[in-house]
Amino acid sequence: MLTIIFSILAFQINPDFNLPFLISDNQINFYDHDLNLINELPIENFKEKTTDKLHLLLKNHELYFLGKLSGDVYKLDGNKIVRQDKTLDHRLNIASNIYLNNDTIFKYGGYGYWSQRDFIIYYDTPTHEWQIYKANYSDYQPEGMFEGLHFKTEKGIYFFGGYVVNKKNRIKTNPNKDVVYFDFETKKYSYLGKAFKDFDRLIYLIKDDKYMYFSNREELIQLDLHNNEIAYYDLPNKLWAF
Repeated sequence: MLTIIFSILAFQINPDFNLPFLISDNQINFYDHDLNLINELPIENFKEKTTDKLHLLLKNHELYFLGKLSGDVYKLDGNKIVRQDKTLDHRLNIASNIYLNNDTIFKYGGYGYWSQRDFIIYYDTPTHEWQIYKANYSDYQPEGMFEGLHFKTEKGIYFFGGYVVNKKNRIKTNPNKDVVYFDFETKKYSYLGKAFKDFDRLIYLIKDDKYMYFSNREELIQLDLHNNEIAYYDLPNKLWAF
């Protein structure tokens, strides 16, 4: 059973306010701000398409499910999940960073055939294909990564965490220590330095417009990538008793 809680623009109910929804088994349940159930949307082919290998994304008030292994793109159409793309099952961008910018779906990095991707691709809606996003490599070209994290701002996006392939033994992986920034206007990558935390050992919780939050079950960790700052807060033990 797949269960995801996410706060979205409630495209099936009222496009003027935010509501939480719950995806469970073969339907989507919508709730008010007091978490009272207000609507149910059964999905005919939900179990067939919605697995742990798909990523949830909201674009223009429509719910998309993106493959985490290849480039498959699905969209919720009425009460069915419908395939949108023409991509082959190439398995070349496994566990890439998936994000939305200016109503376009992007992927950065990803693993495939004993190496990681070091570039960005985007989903071209008119052709239903993924295309290489042209970047400016005049200053720096990243090594790439997979199973990593990202933090998007108005001007650019940060990539960090995850793993890279061990160059001396390609069946092994190493933690990715590089923090990379991509500027949307100049289309340039910048190397910001080494990460001060092993993010694979932390539990990622949530992010907002300014911070990302993690936990190591003893502390709440607040990461401010804009200012390269980190703050720690004590967590009560009872929080992890549920």
